[in-house]
Amino acid sequence: MTIFLFDNSLLYYNIIGNEIQQAKM
Repeated sequence: MTIFLFDNSLLYYNIIGNEIQQAKM
């Protein structure tokens, strides 16, 4: 369960990171 939540956090972090990168461009 903890691993699943951790994976979800990383996935969210990656998506948000991509949004920020595109916003800067």
